Amino acid sequence: MGWLLFTGERSVVFVREFTADPVNVDLEKIDLHEVVERLRKFFLAHYISFAEKIHSPLKFDEIPAEKKGNLGLVIGGFSPGSLQSELWEIVVPINSAEYSATRHCGAGEYGCRWFALAAPIARYANGLDIVLSQKLLKTFEDILGRGLTDEEQAKFIPAIEECRYRFDFNGMPIQSGIDCARFFGRYGNRTLSIC
Repeated sequence: MGWLLFTGERSVVFVREFTADPVNVDLEKIDLHEVVERLRKFFLAHYISFAEKIHSPLKFDEIPAEKKGNLGLVIGGFSPGSLQSELWEIVVPINSAEYSATRHCGAGEYGCRWFALAAPIARYANGLDIVLSQKLLKTFEDILGRGLTDEEQAKFIPAIEECRYRFDFNGMPIQSGIDCARFFGRYGNRTLSIC
């Protein structure tokens, strides 16, 4: 699997480029936290270059933060000789400082982590995006020129709730949960064109 970035002229397969770099010939011999640090530097350099290209003639530090966006990476694996995996997260440009990646699970630590946006899953599970109700409420307040009264809100919230179609997770048998997770995984992979 490769991470792709479409620049307009070409596609760059970054993982292949990273592993082919002679500097990284020792990846299988170094601890995972060092691999993560090299990945952080590698992706930060490409990120800065790409951002400066898009926002030319501005230098990276001159680009407004709201125009930069984030690139998130999750790295899991084993250090040499370890039988227990680790899980790391890099968010560029937030993790610009050396060794600033976040370790979510060290060797021997276990748990469940969610790194994706929850909104698409919430939309699917509720049959309605919560942002829609927030935008409708703001629109009504803008039209009225004031906030809704308690009485008006008491009518608004049930009207939104009527439009929801909830997918009940509470009493889900384990196999149904596994099937649901697989569905969401496949659904998410189909909606992301960069992986």
